[in-house]
Amino acid sequence: MVGINLTYAMADVCPWNGSAFTFSAMSIDIRNLQCFLAVCAAGSISKAAQTMYIAQPAMSMHMKGLETALGLQLFERSAQGVTPTAAGRRLEKHALALLAQFDLALDRRVSR
Repeated sequence: MVGINLTYAMADVCPWNGSAFTFSAMSIDIRNLQCFLAVCAAGSISKAAQTMYIAQPAMSMHMKGLETALGLQLFERSAQGVTPTAAGRRLEKHALALLAQFDLALDRRVSR
């Protein structure tokens, strides 16, 4: 599985909310970001799970793990579904750009 390892010192500041990180390292893989973007697009964890062909509990675990790793609440949850928080919207913007760059890199590698 392709992963992005982000290592920060304890004094570093989170780019999404400006707070100090409370961990020394984390690993976020491409699948986590794809699932996150699916939830943002669907507005529902269960609908996103269907589009990604995974079980709803697994999708919930992906989202909870991402929130825990980042130390941020990425979604407001309600009976009507989920809505990205301000931090979630910022991550959505960056995740879209990151996955677009990743796709571009794969296209270039395959075409050589």
